[in-house]
Amino acid sequence: MRRQCEAEHSQSWTAIGDTLPDMASKHTFQAPRGTRDFYPEDMAIRRYIESVWREVSINHGFEEIERPMFEHLDLYKIKSGEGIVSEL
Repeated sequence: MRRQCEAEHSQSWTAIGDTLPDMASKHTFQAPRGTRDFYPEDMAIRRYIESVWREVSINHGFEEIERPMFEHLDLYKIKSGEGIVSEL
């Protein structure tokens, strides 16, 4: 299943790249460092675990919040110092 999704994903980028201007179609796009794609089979498992985790947490008095996926680099520098830049 994963290989099929990867093949479809790869083909969709090729199809999109064919319609982009010449300069854009020559670029290779990669996920940002530290991130990854979740394919349908993995997402089903992940969503199940999250739903159980959420239910148990709420039943024990926790409240849900959502934070941004990405933060400004300056925030990391302030919290962890300049050395963090080479680790990101």
